[in-house]
Amino acid sequence: MGLLSLLRKLRSNPQDELRILLLGLDNAGKELSELLEEEKLVNVPLLVFANKQDLLNAATSSEITDGLALHTIRDRSWQIQGCSAYTKEGVTDGLEWVSKTVKSTKK
Repeated sequence: MGLLSLLRKLRSNPQDELRILLLGLDNAGKELSELLEEEKLVNVPLLVFANKQDLLNAATSSEITDGLALHTIRDRSWQIQGCSAYTKEGVTDGLEWVSKTVKSTKK
């Protein structure tokens, strides 16, 4: 399932608003802390893809968790998902987490 089809499925009612925070890791630390302070993003679930897990020198999920201080986030659901955009491993798992989390917060 692709990202766009997943988003369409999550937003089954056109009147519903859907907020998802997606962030690349290049300048993630600074960007993430600024985004988490945005009033419009309060309680929006956070998914961090730990990409390039197909490479031997890739940062592990726990290294990224520590580097971004994800363990300090208490005001929203968050998940770190190891993945490889190249092999697509782990991508679906992350998107399924988003789907499940958004559906449970809409109730």
